[in-house]
Amino acid sequence: MQSQSLIKQFQFVRMGTLKKFDAITEEMADVKLDGLNNTLRWQLGHIYTVTELGMHLGSPEKMQLSARYKELFGNGTSPANWTGEIPTLQEIKEQLESQMARVVEVANETNEAAAPFEIANFKTVGEMVHFSISHEMLHQGQIITMTKLTK
Repeated sequence: MQSQSLIKQFQFVRMGTLKKFDAITEEMADVKLDGLNNTLRWQLGHIYTVTELGMHLGSPEKMQLSARYKELFGNGTSPANWTGEIPTLQEIKEQLESQMARVVEVANETNEAAAPFEIANFKTVGEMVHFSISHEMLHQGQIITMTKLTK
């Protein structure tokens, strides 16, 4: 079982991300600002994708990530290369909401990892949750800045 303070911190950060949807419209979601590689939609989808990739650490059967999300929002991807159907903001928000409960469930179930995370050698679910918090906060900062500049 993970520290309840770690789980609370993850939930706090995720609630902050979900609150960002209030200020973003579908029209704003795909504006690419000069000097930046990605868009608001990409930032939000990327948070979901990277966190979901970490879910296989403790419970691979709980991972809910389509190949399409990896193509759109994985590391090294860019909206400049997108083709086909793109998830709506509402879809991404619903994914992030449901993911929060799964992360908490996995964190409460185990601290042992089934395999190392793809971008680092994390050995435990706790390490992955710590990484997810830091990663999400970094992208929250981008979302805040991009939202202000897009309005």
